Amino acid sequence: MIKHAWTTICEKTVTAQETNNISLDILEHLHIQAPTPPEESRGIILPVRIEIVSLWYRDQNTPGKNGEARIRLEIPDHETRTLILVIDLTQHLRMRTRARLNTLPIPKQINDYYFFVTELKQENTWLEVARVPLHVEAVFTSLQ
Repeated sequence: MIKHAWTTICEKTVTAQETNNISLDILEHLHIQAPTPPEESRGIILPVRIEIVSLWYRDQNTPGKNGEARIRLEIPDHETRTLILVIDLTQHLRMRTRARLNTLPIPKQINDYYFFVTELKQENTWLEVARVPLHVEAVFTSLQ
């Protein structure tokens, strides 16, 4: 059985070659200042580097198996974005997944939480295993 240990939002990660341990630069809050988008626009697409990192594991006495996980980005009053991840615990007892985002949609005048929801597929059903908040504060200013 595949188990979920943790999920976190990172700005940067570094994996040590000698130990395979990972150092995480955790991201909790995003403050954005940008020019006001055109009236017909719903917001802006922000170029940003974000990694959603999860640790998966299995018991030592459990046979290895493959599985599927997904990360859903929930933005208030917006569509949800979804990333599918493959979990392979056939050869190892633990595995990290890293989902990278290069852009983030920022609606106009939002000061709210974005949620990165981690789900594990079990018997054709998606089970939520983590819900990690990222506080996004966007301030749009007029060009002068």
